[in-house]
Amino acid sequence: MTNILTTETGRYVVQVYVGALSQHYEALSVEASKQTSSEEIVQCIVERLQLGNTINYELAEVVGDECGQECKERRLGPTECPVACMLLWPKDTDSTEDRYRGDVSDFHQKKKKVVDFALNQIDNAMSKISSKLLVIHK
Repeated sequence: MTNILTTETGRYVVQVYVGALSQHYEALSVEASKQTSSEEIVQCIVERLQLGNTINYELAEVVGDECGQECKERRLGPTECPVACMLLWPKDTDSTEDRYRGDVSDFHQKKKKVVDFALNQIDNAMSKISSKLLVIHK
C-alpha cells in the first residue's frame, strides 16, 4: 500500500525505489508539486546518488501484487508528472487515512537500456532530418 504524503506547503512526497543503483538506499523521497516532471525527479535522484548523466536514467511506474511481485511496469515520459499519476491510483476506501493502492503502486528509477536509448536517439535524429527535408522541399 502506498501513502500519499503532503508537506506543510501543500507539496507531495514522491518515494522512488532506486534498487541496485545505490548500495546505501532502498528508496529516496523527493518533494514535488503536481507539475513536477519525471525528468526533474530523475535529475534530483541522479544528483543525490552521484550517478552522472541523467540521460541514462528514467522513472517507471510499477504496479505489483500484495506479495511484492512486480506485475506491470510503465516507463514515464520525461514530461509526465508522477504526482498526477499518484493521484490517479485507486484509493483504499476502508481506511480513514489518505491511502492509495492499486494492488501496490510505486515508482522505480531505472537505468535505461542501451537499445532503448539508441532507438530514442535515432528517432530524434530522424525527426530532425524529416523537418529539414520538409523545409527544403517547400
